[in-house]
Formats: sequence, C-alpha cells, structure tokens
Amino acid sequence: MKLNNKNIFLIWIPLSIFILNFVLKIIHLGTPDLYNDEPFSVYFAQRSVIDIINILAQGNNPPFFEIILHFWIKVFGTSEFSVRFLSMLFSCITAVFIYFIGLKHLNKETGIVAALIFTFSQGFLFYAQEARVYSLFVMLTTISLFLFLNIIKETNKKTNYIWLIITNIILIYSHFFGFWVLFMQFISTYLWKSNRKTIGKPMIIVWFSVFILYLPYLLTFIHRFIASLAEPTWVTPAKLRDPIYYLLETFGFSKLTVLSLLILYLLSFYKWNKKPINNQIISLWFLVPYLTIFLLSYEKNPFNIPMFILRYTLFTSIPFIITATTSIFEFKIKYTFQILIAFLLIGIVITHFKPISRKATIEKVIIGANNLSSNHATPIILHEDFAAIYSYYTNNDLFTMADVIPPLAQINVHSLATTASCEDLKKFTFSDSLIFISRINEEGTLRENVILFLRDSFPNFTSYYYQNKSDDIIKIEN
Repeated sequence: MKLNNKNIFLIWIPLSIFILNFVLKIIHLGTPDLYNDEPFSVYFAQRSVIDIINILAQGNNPPFFEIILHFWIKVFGTSEFSVRFLSMLFSCITAVFIYFIGLKHLNKETGIVAALIFTFSQGFLFYAQEARVYSLFVMLTTISLFLFLNIIKETNKKTNYIWLIITNIILIYSHFFGFWVLFMQFISTYLWKSNRKTIGKPMIIVWFSVFILYLPYLLTFIHRFIASLAEPTWVTPAKLRDPIYYLLETFGFSKLTVLSLLILYLLSFYKWNKKPINNQIISLWFLVPYLTIFLLSYEKNPFNIPMFILRYTLFTSIPFIITATTSIFEFKIKYTFQILIAFLLIGIVITHFKPISRKATIEKVIIGANNLSSNHATPIILHEDFAAIYSYYTNNDLFTMADVIPPLAQINVHSLATTASCEDLKKFTFSDSLIFISRINEEGTLRENVILFLRDSFPNFTSYYYQNKSDDIIKIEN
C-alpha cells in the first residue's frame, strides 16, 4: 500500500490508536478476580435470551449487553479474560471514533490528542476491564456523536441517518441513560436555526424510527422509571463535591490533569457564539447532561432523584475531553507551542496511568473461607449478592444454575439479604463456629447487623483474618 497523507490519517493513525489501546488494556485483562457487579452480568448472560430479557426487566438494566455476552460466552467461556474481552474491544473502538470526530469535524491534532488522553485515562481503563455495559455505553455515545456531526455536515447522506437509528436503538437497549444522548441530539438539532432548517425534519424521522423499534421495551422502561421514583435505590443523593470528585476518579485522581482539562474546557466558551457549530455542540454534550443529572440528584434538591454516579455519567467525559483538547488548538499562538501544550497535557495524564485497573482478590477470600470451614463443616454466611461469585470460584456447575442460593444452602453456605436483621441470623444454629464473608464497603446494614449479633452472642469474637480492602472473613468460635 502506497504511503501518502490520506493513508496516514485514514488508516495508519487510527490503526495505531486501536493497537495502542488493545495492548494497554489486554495486558492485565484477566488478572483481577470477577467482582462488584461483574458476576451479575456473567451469571445472567448464561441464561436463555428470553430469560435474560424477563429477568432484567425486573431491574434497571436493559438486556442488550447481557444478550451479546450470552453468545460470546457460548463460544469463549466464562473465564475472567473472556467475559471482559468485549468491554476491552469496545473501549479500543471508542478511541478510534474519538480520533475520527477530531479528524472529520474539528482538526486532526484534536483527534489524536483527545484519543490519547482517553487511552491513558485510568477511569476508562477500569471500565474497559470490567464485564459490564459501561464500555459499550461510552462507545455507542461516541459513535452517536460522530454520526450526528456527520448528518450536520452531510445533510442528504441517508446512510448517516440509518446508522444513527441503529446506534440509538442499541444505545437505549443497553442503558436507560442512553435517552440523555437522544435528548442532546434533540437540543443540538433545534437550538441552532441552521440545524432546524437542514436536519429538523429528517431527525424527527430518526427519533420516530427509534420509538417504533423501542416499543417492545417501552412499557418496561416506563414501569422501571416509575418504580425508581417511588422506591429508594442504592444510589445516594449527590453531594456538592461529587462533580469534581468523579472527574478526578475518571482521570486517576490527578488534580493537575482535571484542573488542566477544566481550564481548557472553560476557555472553550470564550467567544463561544462565534465558534463553529460543531464545537458548540460538542461542548454542550458534556455540560448539559452532566450538570442536569447532578442537579436532579443533588441532596439539597427537595425533589432529588439520586442517579449521579461515575459509571452513569462516564459517557459525558468523551465530549469533555474533545472540547478541552480543541481549546489547545484555538490559542492564538504558534503551532509549535500548541503541540508543546498538547504533549505536556498527555504527559500529565500518562504519569497517573497504571495498566492494571484494580487488584480484586476475592478468589483468595473464598478459598480462605472454605479452608477455615473444613470442607463446609462450619456454616458460612454471606450476602445474597455474593452467592453467584462464591459459586463461580467454588463450583462452576452451581454458577450455571437458575438459582444458586438453595444448592449453596445444601452445602452449608447461607445467603442473607442486605436488610437481614439480628433475628434472621438466629436461625443459623452452630455448635462450635461460624464463618462470615463480609464486604467492608457494602451498602446497607447486613454487615453491621451480623457484627452486632456476633458481639451479643460472642463477646470475645475478633476478625479471624483480613484479605484485602474490600472483604474480610470473620470466624467465630464458641
């Protein structure tokens, strides 16, 4: 293939960005144990497609990710490496589309620098190495932004509209917050007069098509929305510090990185009304959903609806990075100094990058509990959400069952709900000892109630041994 400028920018640079992401994110892909909500996705992905849809309809998790994971698992199995591979791949593709947003709609320098900042951001690495929907969600948001900008630039190209319909429908079948992306498309279409005239009517067709394709799940969405308003969820109201804290978490808790990006982002609003529409749109794709979700969730809001957490708002970080990077190349300074600033920013991000996103060692905790229990002679109690991951690392045949809790009880491993009381614990009769696997940072009262019960029953109990920052094992001897 002849090496020319067109090949470099359309093939070799995006290919290099993809390979860089692939190498950095695959190195430790299978190293950490499955943890947090990963067992949830893997466990239910083993069911039939109909079961996945019916089960997830009872919660706030649309089924698309678990469905594609279902077919992936059939071919590649349920190892930590295998179930995370799709998330890693989605993250690599995201970096490429960030580059193409810059190349096609801003400038090639913005595309390269923004893609590199994304590549070396610790928060995005974390979700690239997690078998959950969030890496897919970020990828679809980025593709949606790219296609929407394509539509503004090429208003008569029908394939852009078709691909946007496909992307949008997958987006809202993957996560309910995908509707924020559709909302931003609406704002971006009708806030600018030029867009209203050129793409107003075609975009109505896009949204109507998405609506028709979403009808099979619409009642479920409405039901879950009403239920979320009526019933408290595990998400707590947002505090004033949270918007900055989540940006810090996204960028490896590097204060210098976040400060630099925030300054660059705010500078993008200087003479904002004189800037190209693309720049204005991208900047709002961060600001509007990020602040609106925060204000709706804010603890001082008497009608707050808690939903402001990092993984729910991670999709807004892509336009944030792109807008901040664009500011560098808007400075009225020599091109050499623009490149120097860009390199300094990338260097700051890289200094806080670690190629492993977490150090979960839950398998050691489970093995340790089993060893202490002397082949399940001693009762083990654990949180009901822990049952799936316990079976994953103990007996994979149990992990494939429709309900792991009854068969675990048969081998003396008992599950309790978060709200379990001291009275619930009294049903566990034991003659000499009991083992409790505890999630130290578990929301709810289970751990506190268990410890209260144990203190009342055994005044001299102590933690038998401690494994890591997230879990410990308490063994109580009579």
